[in-house]
Amino acid sequence: MSIAIPIANAQELSCLYQLSCEKHKTTPIPVILEHLEALNLEKSSKGRTEVLSLKQQTLTHESCEALEELFKRVKYRAIDVTSCSLDDSSASSLFDMIEYYEACNELNFSENPNIKNRGWLACKSIAPLCVITRPIIFIYSDLFSF
Repeated sequence: MSIAIPIANAQELSCLYQLSCEKHKTTPIPVILEHLEALNLEKSSKGRTEVLSLKQQTLTHESCEALEELFKRVKYRAIDVTSCSLDDSSASSLFDMIEYYEACNELNFSENPNIKNRGWLACKSIAPLCVITRPIIFIYSDLFSF
């Protein structure tokens, strides 16, 4: 079981996320910065934070890598990456981190038709974590196209 790495406050997490974006040569996603401003870390430390919704945000491999700073420190009940233009590279990166950090109980990655073989193989690796990652939702995807 993955333990969240403690941090002092949401401002520190926001700073770590922005540094990670710089390291990965990507622009911080405004929705994530807003999410971090509203994050109640005291509540998060006692359980899982409700939802990280990235719905309709374009997620590249680099922007997914920058999310590792969040997943190291905050555990979510659900992560929603519906219609985020995920491809094999970004999906693989995201799924690997979700698996490693046990970042969520529910994952919705519907409407990401650019996920192909490599992305589905990475998804397959998180499927056995059904106790941890209960619903895995993938609607309008190319799961059966290869």
